[in-house]
Amino acid sequence: MRISKYLACLMTVFLISSALSACGKSGNANSDLPVQEAPETAPEAANGGTGNDENSDEENEDSAEIVNAMETIPDLEEARTAAPGQAYLAVTDSNWQTQYWGSATGNGYMLAYDAGIADIHGDDFYTVSVNADTEGFRYSMQDQNYVPAGLGFLAVMIPEGEKLYPGASITIERILVDGNELELSGKNYTFSEDGIETKTNLFNSWASDIPLNARSSEGYLHDEDGDPRDIMKNYSAQVIDPENFESWKKIEVTFSISGTDGSNYQEIVLPTTEPETDAPEEEPEDDENQDQPAEE
Repeated sequence: MRISKYLACLMTVFLISSALSACGKSGNANSDLPVQEAPETAPEAANGGTGNDENSDEENEDSAEIVNAMETIPDLEEARTAAPGQAYLAVTDSNWQTQYWGSATGNGYMLAYDAGIADIHGDDFYTVSVNADTEGFRYSMQDQNYVPAGLGFLAVMIPEGEKLYPGASITIERILVDGNELELSGKNYTFSEDGIETKTNLFNSWASDIPLNARSSEGYLHDEDGDPRDIMKNYSAQVIDPENFESWKKIEVTFSISGTDGSNYQEIVLPTTEPETDAPEEEPEDDENQDQPAEE
């Protein structure tokens, strides 16, 4: 009797244990699945290859070089702009690709780097220059080996010079191209095209006539009536040979200026001829018969 009760108790315990075990499995359906680990290789890229294959490495390296080249800017020299009353050297090469017009912005900025600008403070000697052998020039041209070739235009200019130094004249003393001094073939004259900026041409193939306000250290080149003086034959808008500019990096021009105090200023009045607008007076008729009565 006791044995039967004991066996019954053991059977009950066994059934309860089995039921609890079954409930535990149903509460965690994935408990017997293996744990998923991180992949040892990179996932396949969109093109079907892995991120670490040889082609992807080469493409990534090329892209990195392009980005670095675009983002890496060398240390550039100061880009200079001529202020009113300062002199600068205006220049273009033969195809007008390399230029400088006294400004660090707009056209001609590539030669603004390390440009030699002179601050005019009275009658004295000054030097202006442009330099293509700079990091700024090479960076702006996007060519480390670019060298200007030929000459299209060359002049010394002073913004607002006519207002600040009326009647002043510029005399070219020396021109150096890459350190070599050039021989001058004539004398330069000073003038203004707009009555504001003072200018002297060193090479300008478009200038044919010498303007009425042209002047030099010898005086104005026209007389008071606008006729050329004898000294005009010695002056030209082309005082250098462009053949000396086959290729160049640096141009330096030394000049003297006189009459900055306005003592040489002469107002230029263009000669005019007043047209005859009145009709000539008619000669009066003979008065002998005016009072005689008409014949009947």
